[in-house]
Amino acid sequence: ALAAASDARHAAGAPLSVLDGVPFGVKDHLHVVGFPTTAGAGFYVRPASPLAAATPVPTDHAAAVAALVAAGAIPLAKTQMDEIGVGVRSFSAHHGQVVNPRAPGRCAGGSSGGSAAAVAAGIVPFALAVDGGGSVRIPAAAVGAVGVKATYGAVSVAGMPLCVPGADGPVTHVGVIGGCAADAAAAAAVVLAGAPGTPAAEPSWSPPPPAVATLATPLSVRGLRVGVYSPWFDDCDAAVRGPCRSAVAALAAAGATVVESPVPYLEDVRVAHAAAITADMRAGLDAAGVLAAGGVAWMGPDARTKMAMAAEFTPADVARGNRIRTAVMAAAAATFRSVDVVVTPALGCLPPPVPANAATGLLDVVADSAMMRFMLWANWAGLPAVVFPVGAADGGVPVCLQAVGPPWAEALLLRLAAAVEEGARTQGGGG
Repeated sequence: ALAAASDARHAAGAPLSVLDGVPFGVKDHLHVVGFPTTAGAGFYVRPASPLAAATPVPTDHAAAVAALVAAGAIPLAKTQMDEIGVGVRSFSAHHGQVVNPRAPGRCAGGSSGGSAAAVAAGIVPFALAVDGGGSVRIPAAAVGAVGVKATYGAVSVAGMPLCVPGADGPVTHVGVIGGCAADAAAAAAVVLAGAPGTPAAEPSWSPPPPAVATLATPLSVRGLRVGVYSPWFDDCDAAVRGPCRSAVAALAAAGATVVESPVPYLEDVRVAHAAAITADMRAGLDAAGVLAAGGVAWMGPDARTKMAMAAEFTPADVARGNRIRTAVMAAAAATFRSVDVVVTPALGCLPPPVPANAATGLLDVVADSAMMRFMLWANWAGLPAVVFPVGAADGGVPVCLQAVGPPWAEALLLRLAAAVEEGARTQGGGG
């Protein structure tokens, strides 16, 4: 089937591409022709649900999928996710737990854990994912992969069910998880160039074209200004902090300038983000007729609980959050006048263990908060961010660093990930 698709593409006059015939995974939050799109939702996947017959069966690919297909890549499979994207451990009451291929006793992160696990297991070299509060970067970090979330609006979010245009967008990004920096960059280059979104800016302003030709070229870190906000950076478990601090020291030894760089409003961002993203999700369910049809009753306990919490946020809460966003974005612009990137650990803890109860999972707000601790700032301010491995804790559990840059700095961040990866290979004596 892969060969036939490639032959048909060439017969139509398409040029050869680096992604020709390369299989990739797609989070079940994005439309792929030939696959139902369930978003992991019980009201779609449970046969007895009154909404089962309404499960979207797309006739068009999501924009990011279409861009990759146009470049010759082949969507091989849909990947599991937390139900409607409201978790960070990729547990599903309907499908079970996505296990971490790099640490089988632990979860694969979420909500795009199926995409991350497929990459880490070597099933596909890269996979598409969706990131509203870390859902690309959390699972990538959990399995030791490279996760890319571009600038807000750089990539189209067209082709997502349960998404309310103009409401779900302010924190939602389509991103890529790759097994290495080069694989992530190859996919990201195609998606950035082939599925452009609508940036949040004046209509007369156009974003700079993506520097796709340089995405996989390792960066010389000499002279790079690396910002670290120590009270935030060090607010993580020791098993995470050690490798991440060592990675920063290695950057300094290679010629980077490490600068203490405060990041204000972090607690305000956490609360504002929670109000906005959960309210947007409920709005999406409402627009799809799920609430009116009683679809919430068919969700697993984790998703039901979070949607009940979402109902407590008011439009005034969301409006206050948007006012906070203005201050956060202004502060971020000031930060990036003095540094080129801000680095943090990717996760505040190691990926949690697989829950003992396969039917109900485990609600653990403390662990979920730790996994999201370093994610929300980039979503709320619309900044590009990349996570990449820098070491391992006891037992070989991966530990990743996150680099966040100013708008349109995707090339800088991916090249930094490639440089760190190359340095690790050189030190390890590998090729």
